[in-house]
Amino acid sequence: MTISFFKKSIYFALLLGVIIFSFACSGKKGSQSGTADQEISSGLRDTVPFLIDSGRFEIQVAWVKNITPLQKEHIDYLLKCMVRVEGGSFNMGCMQQKDKECNEIEFPPHKVTLSSFYISKYETVESLWAEVMGYNPNFRNHPYYPVSNVSWNDTQKFIEKLNYLTGLTFALPTEAEWEYAARGGRESKHAIYSGSDIIDSVAVYIETSVSRFSPRGRMQANELGLHDMSGNVWEWCSDYYAPYTSEDQINPQGPTSGERRVYRGGSWIDSPKFNRVTTRNSGDPDHKMNCIGFRLVLRID
Repeated sequence: MTISFFKKSIYFALLLGVIIFSFACSGKKGSQSGTADQEISSGLRDTVPFLIDSGRFEIQVAWVKNITPLQKEHIDYLLKCMVRVEGGSFNMGCMQQKDKECNEIEFPPHKVTLSSFYISKYETVESLWAEVMGYNPNFRNHPYYPVSNVSWNDTQKFIEKLNYLTGLTFALPTEAEWEYAARGGRESKHAIYSGSDIIDSVAVYIETSVSRFSPRGRMQANELGLHDMSGNVWEWCSDYYAPYTSEDQINPQGPTSGERRVYRGGSWIDSPKFNRVTTRNSGDPDHKMNCIGFRLVLRID
């Protein structure tokens, strides 16, 4: 009896230990897979003030605690290069009075009103992508060249990780935001290309590209200080593609569904016609080429 009771006691003790260990492990696993919001509320982030747009505006960045020094360095630079675009109204689409290269899908011109937003003065570069994603999709390793060979779906994975690391809300610009910024926003001089009617001063395109795109900021900026919105690489926008309509719009987001996503701005392999600020293009969300990249906007409530 005593020996039997002793064996049963050991059995129950071992069983209880297994149960306790299982609960402990499951709790630990759950904490590791928590969302960014949970990390902020549970104190697993360092929230610090950060000055953007040449120190004009202060935001709060909630750095995740396990961010690497190189990730933080590259994201720091991205944040410093965000430019505030003051909201306003403009005529979106091609105006034949000045531009003789208008394409059918750039009609009809229509009034769009936008709220203020922040956009990067540069296209997203290879070094930032590599630090966030852990690989470089480009054939050549040029840290300060715009990243390309990324699909629209790829950009969403990158943005999700970037937002996780910072606690911020980065995104692709809407097509309307992209065109408004490329035109120069409220400072626009209504040029055919982004910043000038003379393409050679503002765009890396087929006649100036030397068979490849160029590092960020090589060409003259537009009225807002944004580089390469004409040429270098096409830039994905958030919208599904759809024909324009003539109705006035306020902060348009594009269709709620579709088969193709918009990209804008022309590239190093294109002629001047495709580097105009009103040129539109679109592709399957999985489509990727060495002439398509993207630029980020930052949403701040």
